[in-house]
Amino acid sequence: MKRVFLMGIFVASILGLLFLGQDPEFVKANRAGSNQTDVIIQIEGMTKPVQRYIESIGGEISLTYKNVPFLAARIPTLHLGSVYQFPGVIKVVKDRLIYLDEGIAAGDRTTSLTPMDGTDYSVRLIDPLSVESASNESGYSQLFYSGADQIWGETHMGRGSVIAVVDTGTVPNLCLQHAVIGAPGYPQGFNAIDDDTPATHPANHWHGTHVGGILASNCYLDLSSQPQDPLYQAVTTHLPFKNGILPVLGQAPAAQLYPVKVFPTMGGGSPVSVILKGLDHILSLKRENLLDIDIVNLSFGGPTWYDGRDILDTALAEFRKENIFVVSAAGNAGSLPNSLASPGTSFDSIAVGALDYAQNSRMVYEYLGLASIDFGQPGMGMIMRPGDETRVADLSSRGPTSDGRAGPDLVASGMWSYQFGPSNQFGWFSGTSFSAPVVSGVAALLNAYYEGQHGPELDTPWEDLRNSLLASADLNGIGASWQDINAAGHGAVDAVAAFGLFKSGEIRDVQPLKTAKIKPNILGNPMSAENRFFESGLVQLNPSESYPLTMEIAPATTKVKVEVFDILTEDNAERAYWPNALKVQVQSAKRSDFDIPINNYWDPNLSGRTFTIEMEDGLWQMTGFNPLHLPLEPGLMKISLMGDFANQSPVSFRVRVTRENDNSSDPEKPVAKSIFKLGDEFKIPVEVPQGVSQATLKLVWNRDWTKFPTSDIDMYIYNPAGELASSNGVTANSPELVEIIDPEAGTWIVEVKAVEVYKPDIFRLFLRLDYQQPESSELVKQEQQPFDIIAQHPESDSGTADDTSSTYNFWLPLIP
Repeated sequence: MKRVFLMGIFVASILGLLFLGQDPEFVKANRAGSNQTDVIIQIEGMTKPVQRYIESIGGEISLTYKNVPFLAARIPTLHLGSVYQFPGVIKVVKDRLIYLDEGIAAGDRTTSLTPMDGTDYSVRLIDPLSVESASNESGYSQLFYSGADQIWGETHMGRGSVIAVVDTGTVPNLCLQHAVIGAPGYPQGFNAIDDDTPATHPANHWHGTHVGGILASNCYLDLSSQPQDPLYQAVTTHLPFKNGILPVLGQAPAAQLYPVKVFPTMGGGSPVSVILKGLDHILSLKRENLLDIDIVNLSFGGPTWYDGRDILDTALAEFRKENIFVVSAAGNAGSLPNSLASPGTSFDSIAVGALDYAQNSRMVYEYLGLASIDFGQPGMGMIMRPGDETRVADLSSRGPTSDGRAGPDLVASGMWSYQFGPSNQFGWFSGTSFSAPVVSGVAALLNAYYEGQHGPELDTPWEDLRNSLLASADLNGIGASWQDINAAGHGAVDAVAAFGLFKSGEIRDVQPLKTAKIKPNILGNPMSAENRFFESGLVQLNPSESYPLTMEIAPATTKVKVEVFDILTEDNAERAYWPNALKVQVQSAKRSDFDIPINNYWDPNLSGRTFTIEMEDGLWQMTGFNPLHLPLEPGLMKISLMGDFANQSPVSFRVRVTRENDNSSDPEKPVAKSIFKLGDEFKIPVEVPQGVSQATLKLVWNRDWTKFPTSDIDMYIYNPAGELASSNGVTANSPELVEIIDPEAGTWIVEVKAVEVYKPDIFRLFLRLDYQQPESSELVKQEQQPFDIIAQHPESDSGTADDTSSTYNFWLPLIP
């Protein structure tokens, strides 16, 4: 298979990305075997009494904050419930990891790359105003897209605006040496993770510097000495610049950037508590009159169990009080619906999705073709991006949110964004991380104008910035296939229109776009002992067009089968770096920006015109790919079939979906069952006899992904020697499912921890044993006595289990 690419391409990986079904759960003390859990506590009123109580129960305060109503603490798990009941405590949640919002494509489709080794280019400073504007059809605005350069004159290119870049640090490379600033006491910005690498050091991960470049760069790429270089030829063929000169400018080249480092030097994940530390620092600078920060850019995101109301979402309300305008990345879990990331789900920030513009894409594909030893000839740009339409990038997260709001709010250029890195290295990167700073930069221009008119001591009203950007957005400039409010929101950011509206003072209040909560569009309500199927007619998709299917999965659902057949598209493998293909995504019932279990490309001319995906509780299989071990989660399963973003031609297919429900009249009985509330912990003994080839443990609770918000409880498995055998039950899955292969005989312990619970609930623990000799299962069937939870929890406890109408006055005994 020809795909040898002798270049310095690297796939941008989300460093530390967890495996399928996993979730950012393990943070410091919340690791396997610990009896303490790292949490964040939301408080109303004084924090000192809560601190003293936590210390009195053997807990430890990890971080305190001046300006946001939270505490980060390490608390004995069994005391979480009492902390939640303490006066003034509103919420107790896990201190999860958040990851950089880098774009990453499935399979072999990279969305990030750097030029091949040996490319000879120079980086030089440039006067942004010397570049031709949109008054000339070949001017920079034809590539700038937002139109920001057309208002530079009246907005002084953003001079006077200060943007906090909360990221991996922002390096004052050649292009940003004029822009990166410090603050009193923090000359190199702020490092929230205390890893001895300042926020301005070139050793930091490139992400924050690339974001900073989109905001305020003022340099250009000079390839003039290398007219035969593939990069020179790609630029001069598809962009309105000749002689190998490529301006690399920010939206607000005169704005100042204050770096706030909240991610490790090498990238990867960071606890929410550390991100809050960075946000708290920004508020302190503002409130103590140390640095007048106007805009905050958040190019990261993660999953949320409680859209709009989780810890990061809530923290942004403090910024609104100070008229600090916050812009967040929407997330990179598209094209699946209901996939926006937090803090983009906040009520107090603007969430920005990514657009794919033809000229940027053609430049990159032209370069791929010219630099590849398989092709080495011009024309790849038009082969892989023949259409001129502006698209919502396929990786851009979609709405609605779980509480029924449309999203994202705006969209901006984010596919194949190019900038210079910490050491002035050139690179292309894709994702909503690089759409957010486009909007932040435009907001900085409007802010600069306001402060120029009214004086720097007056903050630009938060509502005026928000309403101007949203009311002026251009939806019609986006291709018709992507104009849905849950893909593009209000539309593409339009700096010229936003500035005109802002300057007029006649700014109407723009309410959040409302939409219905996500609903099934095939198969209807699942009924017990009933199998249903859906079959489409012939579906034809152009590049980046999607065909979404959503179905309800019930506890009784035993199998889902997706058959895609009659797949047909032109075979262009001999002339396209990436041949025509169908993109296939399947997400379980999880909401928001979680990792996507099935995220593949299917080339029918290489792999055949049919493939099948079969999903059962514990085993997911797609033709031609390695199997996955995941539960079937009750809730809404989401499937997206899409024409590959680099397709030359349409792809057509038919799809059949079959859902099977349990036909058994004898329902499976749990080995343990109990009401639980926040902070409860159970140690449940489970007997495993001789001759077992596999033991499968399944932990089910009521407030699963069918409910909003969703509770999250964990399951640790210990072998008869008391050693931790598996922490695979510490994920975002609901239910949790753990398979133990060839378990030793004896008493195993299942430790259940209720760490993030929004209402009292009931859990059920199921055990399935598979034997090396099937007939031996009859010898031990029902020999195991059910575990008596009353013996562990003899005290009475009143409460209503989540979705029942019965009130329980004691811990439920298990069902025999």
